[in-house]
Amino acid sequence: GNVGVIEEVLMPALLLVSQQRAQNEITDEDALFVLDVMNEIVQQMAPVDESLPLAPVIGLAARTPEDQTALELLRAAVGPRAMTLIPLDLSADEALTEAIEQRPLAVCVGAISSTRNAEVRNYCRRLRSATPETKIIVLRPAAEADVERSSTRMHEAGADVVAGNARDAIEAIERLVSEAPA
Repeated sequence: GNVGVIEEVLMPALLLVSQQRAQNEITDEDALFVLDVMNEIVQQMAPVDESLPLAPVIGLAARTPEDQTALELLRAAVGPRAMTLIPLDLSADEALTEAIEQRPLAVCVGAISSTRNAEVRNYCRRLRSATPETKIIVLRPAAEADVERSSTRMHEAGADVVAGNARDAIEAIERLVSEAPA
């Protein structure tokens, strides 16, 4: 189903785009073309209905198009009733403030690039401080040399779940939404 396509095809392709872009092996234009195609696929998998009420889980990208696309993939899997995304065109502070003001059940921070660890930990600390009851899920599928250390540091910064792949993040979101009071 959709989760398998996301986990086995789309997320690995997204990671490659991010890595190739960071190493200047593809142009920004080429990367944005691939992301546009991926977003079209996501829209076909799960069209977004903007008229839906605010979902219990907020997706917060670490401010790159790849991060936003990763969250679009998760939303396609869990459904727009479970997850709303903060727009990418906001600054990091504006995006974080919007997530905090919505007082969601959970915030899922999408961070594809392996260079965004400090920023993601800062998001976790600020979310934890402002909304201690909100669960924080961090999607960090980037292949890092020291995944365990990175995960430990995310937990220390306030993350409840650090998901190394889309399937684990989807399961964490679905579990939180199913356990939420109606």
